[in-house]
Amino acid sequence: MLPLAASIGFKQLYRAVNPFARKRYKGDAESICEQVVNDCWKGGYFLGSAGHYSQFWARDFGLCAEALYDLGWKQECHETLSNALKVFEKGGLASTIIAGRPVNIGYYCPDSLAWLAHAVRVTKYDASGFSEFFRWHANEYFASVLDRAGLIRSDRPFSAIKGGYERESLLYNNVMTAMLSDDLTALGFRNPFEHIDFRSLISNRFWTGDSFRNDLARWETTGDANIFPYWCGVEQSQGMLERSLEVIRGLELDKPFPLMYKRGRTSYQVNTAWTNLGPVYMELVGRVDRELQSKYMRQYEELIEWHGNYLECFDAFGRPFWRFYAADEGMLWAANFLKLLKGI
Repeated sequence: MLPLAASIGFKQLYRAVNPFARKRYKGDAESICEQVVNDCWKGGYFLGSAGHYSQFWARDFGLCAEALYDLGWKQECHETLSNALKVFEKGGLASTIIAGRPVNIGYYCPDSLAWLAHAVRVTKYDASGFSEFFRWHANEYFASVLDRAGLIRSDRPFSAIKGGYERESLLYNNVMTAMLSDDLTALGFRNPFEHIDFRSLISNRFWTGDSFRNDLARWETTGDANIFPYWCGVEQSQGMLERSLEVIRGLELDKPFPLMYKRGRTSYQVNTAWTNLGPVYMELVGRVDRELQSKYMRQYEELIEWHGNYLECFDAFGRPFWRFYAADEGMLWAANFLKLLKGI
């Protein structure tokens, strides 16, 4: 973990003290996104970014896998999965790979297994040779991550898409469990979760009447909690989706552009707009209001062309985030926005 932290820290420090160090790509937003994705492929794996997160990350690849596959990077997706699964099979499941070794950042990430299984499914990769890997890790997940009701345990911390370690049965991680269950069944792998009705559990425990709450300890509404249940196919109610999107707009989590996790005192993941969440939110908005989706997409196109890059996150004033940390560049997430641009 120390070499990874040192590598990321050095690269982001360089950007922090030299704001002109970012690469500028030429062309329109579509061309820039294509170039960014190509720069995230160095052979072997798709990297999380062409900047300081230049490692394979299970979450970031899984989030983009379907878009990458649909956009034509099929061979690269399959090579990524083949190499990553071999590393994880030999050295254990983790959130990232550095120098050919699996590394966990912080605590266990429930979504690592979920995004790997999802990537296998959406890229149509033949993972039959890894069925024992998925069987073992799904059983371990069932035994150590879930409580008796089938929800993420609240008595131990887990890592998640937001920074920090969550103890309060985060909705995002519960959605990951439900998606994992769906994908294991679709892939024909043994599914220890098949007897659990995750949709009812999540709806009954997290739905407040107009939105999903972030976790079981508070009634706080967050951006990620109100996009991933729908995007991952866990909740399919059009009415609930419409109400979630209305609440997001009411809390102004879509400003200065999509999407914030939450409002509050500015920090890395508070009061900051994230470009991993933005395309997910825009895709969902397109199911309800195509005109509003077009407005958001124009904002992103202008943003990408202004910076000549696909950056990680921005402050509440629309500036690249910088506060003892400099926003990364060349994010693999560009694939999800590129898919929206191409209308695929």
